[in-house]
Amino acid sequence: MNAFKAARESLADALTGIGANVYEYPPEMVGTPAVVVVVDDPMAEPLVIGSRLRFAANYKLMVCVAPMTNLGSLEAVEELVIEVLGALPANVLVGPVAAPIVTQVGQSDLVVCEIPVQVQTEES
Repeated sequence: MNAFKAARESLADALTGIGANVYEYPPEMVGTPAVVVVVDDPMAEPLVIGSRLRFAANYKLMVCVAPMTNLGSLEAVEELVIEVLGALPANVLVGPVAAPIVTQVGQSDLVVCEIPVQVQTEES
């Protein structure tokens, strides 16, 4: 298994207990509520190169809820963001949480907040 896949899986595994569907990559259809792990830009930041490549892998956690009333969607996404932040392991660097917007994830229009995260990993 490559280090990128291992980093995605570790993020997904950390989030499995939050009461939402967790996807380690964007699926065609997203069942809500959900958290989708998406590769961010830049994809990686090399820390050490050579025989033991170490790098920081960058992802966005797309926190998704179904569109409801404005207040209903806002409260649902706020609650899910709090659950996600509480479930992330200490070794994950977390960036600022974006404001919720309606966007397409897979083939579904959803209310989404993006949370940038960074996982340090290595490829042997």
